[in-house]
Amino acid sequence: MGIEPTPREERNLRGWDFFLLWAGAAISLAEIWAGGLVVPLGLGLGLWAILLGHLIGNTPFALGGLIGSRWGIPTMVGVRPSFGIRGSYFAAALNVIQLIGWTAVMLIICGQAADAISKFYGFSNLNLWIILSGVITTLWAVVGHRFWKWLQRISVFVLLILCLAMTYIVFQEYGWGMLSQIPRKKDFPFMVGMDLVIAMPISWLPLVSDYSRFATDSKRSFWGTWMGYFIVSSWMYLIGLMATLATQSPDPSG
Repeated sequence: MGIEPTPREERNLRGWDFFLLWAGAAISLAEIWAGGLVVPLGLGLGLWAILLGHLIGNTPFALGGLIGSRWGIPTMVGVRPSFGIRGSYFAAALNVIQLIGWTAVMLIICGQAADAISKFYGFSNLNLWIILSGVITTLWAVVGHRFWKWLQRISVFVLLILCLAMTYIVFQEYGWGMLSQIPRKKDFPFMVGMDLVIAMPISWLPLVSDYSRFATDSKRSFWGTWMGYFIVSSWMYLIGLMATLATQSPDPSG
């Protein structure tokens, strides 16, 4: 699809599809790592920062998707009423730059995780895993939106099983009671921790309409987007927070 409005007959994503799509987007090592950044707040305040930060950040993120679901246009076209056609080119250029940087970070994190696993089997090649991650991601994009919902349903359920396993391991080995006794650092402001959480859903705002333009219903796409990302991203942050408290390691995913 280009920048033209998506015809109604080509919109095939429902509320449940958006829930799974954004739940899948939230299941990432980057979110777990980000959860480790709020560890100076301790477990109790850290959890509050995670929940309030997602409550605040998720709302404009999901509202931004209404532009795409109502008019069938991608995000960068949606900024034209405010910035004009030429201004939208500038916004699109900035978006491309930040997406290249963010994709590079994600591929490196993915490659590092895959390499760490492969080392248990006597094989290590970080560059190869990064390249393979990039190839798989590219193929995912090439197959088109008609296959997204089926791929998303399969991948999300597999990833959820893995996350349940990680959560079980953290609780079994350390437990909520033990981790809650670790004191917070009083020189780390609560608002700083909450800002680290708000930034994550807001970072998806330039992309949300690129998916919601394929929605069959605006209201359902909004709530599917909001709930899917809120629940799972908060969960990933909590895993990162607890794992970092338990291991005292700056990289809870390692």
